[in-house]
Amino acid sequence: DVTQKAEKMTSQDYERIKNHPKFGVELLESSKDLSQSAIYVTHEHHERFDGEGYPQGLKDGKINEYARDVAIAETYEALTHPRAHREKFLPYDALKKMFEDKQRFDAKFLKVFVEKIGIYPIESLVQFSNGEIGKVIEINSFYPLRPIVNILYDSQHKQVTETKIIDLTKYPT
Repeated sequence: DVTQKAEKMTSQDYERIKNHPKFGVELLESSKDLSQSAIYVTHEHHERFDGEGYPQGLKDGKINEYARDVAIAETYEALTHPRAHREKFLPYDALKKMFEDKQRFDAKFLKVFVEKIGIYPIESLVQFSNGEIGKVIEINSFYPLRPIVNILYDSQHKQVTETKIIDLTKYPT
């Protein structure tokens, strides 16, 4: 109920929330049919690769690999849903924010997450800030936020007659 309150969370609220992994582990340990990995994930899904997570402040390889993976999905889910203190992020903006904070996540898991859910799937349409509209024709595995796009419509939304391919790695803005 603390996460649903209308006003911004206090430091006391945040401290209460940081206890939920411990309570989850206590609940799961009473079950005889769960793997140890499920308990690790429950306990460590808010740990961050840079040591800034909770409840223990674990970092790097000290975090269970399943928990590292779940932490990415959990963060994405949290960002793409509204909270009392902020609006939800669009999927692209959520992933952009995660990449800006990439030191918090295991890079290899973050890369696979983006590859699997896709920021700009092939064949998706994108509109540029200048009004041009194009179709994604290739994903850049090194820069998933910068696909290769075939322009279909110019800035006045008229269909283009000549092929115009743009590699967004060459256009940072």
